[in-house]
Amino acid sequence: NQDTSLNMSILNDGNNDVTSVTVNWNDGTDHIATIPVNIQPGASAVVTHPTPLNYATATSHEIEVTVTQVNGNNDLDPSNNSQEVSFATISQDGGTKVLIEEGTGTWCGWCPRGTVAMAHMYANYSDKFVGIAVHNGDPMTVAAYDSASGFTGFPGMHVDRTIKDESVTQELMIDYVNSRSAMANPVAIDVTTELSGSELTVNASATFYSNFPNANFRFAAILIEDDVTGTSSGYAQVNYYAGGGNGPMGGYESLPDPVPASQMVYDHVGRALLGGYNGQEGSIPATITDGQTVNHTFNYTIPATYRPNRLSVAVLVIDANTGRVVNTNTTQGYLNVNNIVKESAFSIYPNPTSDVVNLQMIQSGEFAVKIYDLTGKEVLNRPATQFNESSTLSIPVSSLSEGTYIISVEGEGEGQSFSKKLVIK
Repeated sequence: NQDTSLNMSILNDGNNDVTSVTVNWNDGTDHIATIPVNIQPGASAVVTHPTPLNYATATSHEIEVTVTQVNGNNDLDPSNNSQEVSFATISQDGGTKVLIEEGTGTWCGWCPRGTVAMAHMYANYSDKFVGIAVHNGDPMTVAAYDSASGFTGFPGMHVDRTIKDESVTQELMIDYVNSRSAMANPVAIDVTTELSGSELTVNASATFYSNFPNANFRFAAILIEDDVTGTSSGYAQVNYYAGGGNGPMGGYESLPDPVPASQMVYDHVGRALLGGYNGQEGSIPATITDGQTVNHTFNYTIPATYRPNRLSVAVLVIDANTGRVVNTNTTQGYLNVNNIVKESAFSIYPNPTSDVVNLQMIQSGEFAVKIYDLTGKEVLNRPATQFNESSTLSIPVSSLSEGTYIISVEGEGEGQSFSKKLVIK
């Protein structure tokens, strides 16, 4: 029930000025109009058909658009006068998060620009944006991801895999995220995870708000890690902004070239492709009706060198016909923050609290006590302390804002981290 303009880019491939075109768009019914234009030989212009598309229900159509006459006469070469396009209306907006995949590498002296831009986007646009650093030629490279992305310049970025090899600036990221997140989306994505030891289960869910009688959509999932560090020389970041000669760059102008590995921490690192770069074939049916929810499960064994408390998962719905990322969503916070498997090591009281929370241990051992907000940000840290069974620790929390947190006791051994929800009122 909303008008949608049909716009055409028309090229004058002849030797005379084009002053009018007669255009028919057909979805089973002809919509013919003669439109005044002014297109010189060799030039092109965007022309809007005066009859908009408007459908009362969620539906899809194959629309053929044809220039039937030029300057009131038949075109001498009608072979390039037609184009088909698919069009679908939606019953409601699924909400859009824009995926930006940034090609980067520690060998790339200009790549700090991408690091600074991505940090700004996560700090200010996390409700509209998912960013992943796709590493090339360094120890964080995932060969399948790097190869399939095919970046031709570094730093570079793909936006929803529709805009390819764009240069990386903070301003361009903001423009793309603001414009593309405002687009109505036919798919809403939800993602939950379950973690048992190193075994990760990703539950991907997509609700479609249109009818797709011949779809080719696929689920894909990408594992992302923050706070990645390393000691080898491959983790040192080449830095062309050192000394300030190339202008300010988020503090990199004050760092050396290269920045030693001991000073570098890498965020948003793409760690694994679940379902492949192009998505899992058969994960979404070919025929979809308005309001239908589709689910798919990915399973993955997390390598011992990855840290679950710094891992998140992005789930994508991909149009396999074009490679376009239709929509994206991520887990809320890190894996071990949102997926609490064991809760028997300690108890807390009172909960909710506004002043002090008392932590009583049920298991003995040496544990650090940490509190995280629901984004995974650490807001309180008590160093590792030896606890005995029935030990009690009182922790002041009056400085924390009202809300829900995760309180965690974290030991050194495998399976020695335990978490509970904590409410500050």
